[in-house]
Amino acid sequence: MGLEYTMQELMVVAGAREIRDDDVVFVGMRLPLLAFQLAKDTHAPHA
Repeated sequence: MGLEYTMQELMVVAGAREIRDDDVVFVGMRLPLLAFQLAKDTHAPHA
């Protein structure tokens, strides 16, 4: 049973992992915005 994901999904997760709680983050749209929202929802609510 292998996990399948797209390159875009991998990029979003990798970007989200770079964001720490209390970071000030400026994001544009699309993938960076998704990475920011994923970080806030999972591990960095104060970013």
